[in-house]
Amino acid sequence: MKLMLLLPTILFVGLACTPAYAATEHVKIILSGNVVAQPCILKSNKLISADFGRVGIDAIETAPAIIIPIKLDCPKYSSLKISVKAESVYENSSTLGVTGIENLAYSLVLSANSRPINLTGVGSYYKKLAGDVDRSMVVKLSTLGPVTDSGAFQASAVITLEYN
Repeated sequence: MKLMLLLPTILFVGLACTPAYAATEHVKIILSGNVVAQPCILKSNKLISADFGRVGIDAIETAPAIIIPIKLDCPKYSSLKISVKAESVYENSSTLGVTGIENLAYSLVLSANSRPINLTGVGSYYKKLAGDVDRSMVVKLSTLGPVTDSGAFQASAVITLEYN
């Protein structure tokens, strides 16, 4: 009888001493996201009017330029794309906007460096901006040939600020 009680104990101890093999699985974790700076705050008006007033046909090229203020307050490390899309541009030109009077055009340049601005919606990228940022533009009238018509003209363009 002692042997009968001893046999299950020996069997249990033997099983407990054998190494246990368990299946091992690995779980892969994929982390993703997008770190972005807060967008800049536009301090300029969202509707800007550039009125040239009365300009003589013979004084178009010397008409005063008008500043289009684009002033922003940007958090550190901000980046953005600025593009301008004119209602209409002259054929074979990306920088001369149509005014509605034959041979009378307008152009925009950056006020900081007089670089011509593309008016077809192709933008310029700016990175690592911080604080007060001035991307003001200057609009100027020009002629493509003799201007023989007089009268009122009007043109429009949309400036788009895309924050990255």
